[in-house]
Amino acid sequence: MNDLDCLDSSSVILPTFDIDAVYEKCIEWCKYYLWIRESNKPFYIYAIGLHTAFDQGNRQNQWEITIQLSKVKNHVKIDFCLLKVDYLILNTLRKQPRHRIFPYPTVVRSLYRYLGVHLTDDILRSLYQKDYLDRYIKRFTLNIFIAGCVTAALLLYGIFFSHILWGMFISAIPFVYGLMFIDDIVVLKSLRERLYINY
Repeated sequence: MNDLDCLDSSSVILPTFDIDAVYEKCIEWCKYYLWIRESNKPFYIYAIGLHTAFDQGNRQNQWEITIQLSKVKNHVKIDFCLLKVDYLILNTLRKQPRHRIFPYPTVVRSLYRYLGVHLTDDILRSLYQKDYLDRYIKRFTLNIFIAGCVTAALLLYGIFFSHILWGMFISAIPFVYGLMFIDDIVVLKSLRERLYINY
């Protein structure tokens, strides 16, 4: 795999000699998230899928990925490569720097979990670089502030115009989004403390 062709990439080695079984597991995983466009059993998979970038106004973007498998002694090496991200709405020309494409680490991590990879801190550090974690902690903190302001404004609107039940109902939407962002921040902060406390 030529790493220069990748927007982002990750590699792991599985302690198994059965490359065919690993390939089939990768195919199964792809069917959950992506459309397989090309494959060469048991060494290569090229797939395309749609993912939502929550930090960009819930815009969908189309990803192109490859998964390459190779034998290394009595093990199987997996190279995951993100080739391209096309923003489908408005943002078609925007470029993302390496290791800042959300939710890239989550997608790769789900593949590794599906394959039964033991996610060591070194693997997690390669997926979740510190600047990535810092960026999204700040971004989600801002989103919580915005969600709180919108919730308060809708509640006040309902009270002021005597539509209390309507105000409570409609303000529940940004409130729930705020709770989701709080959960994201807790997870990301915990991960940052675990991976970078001594760095």
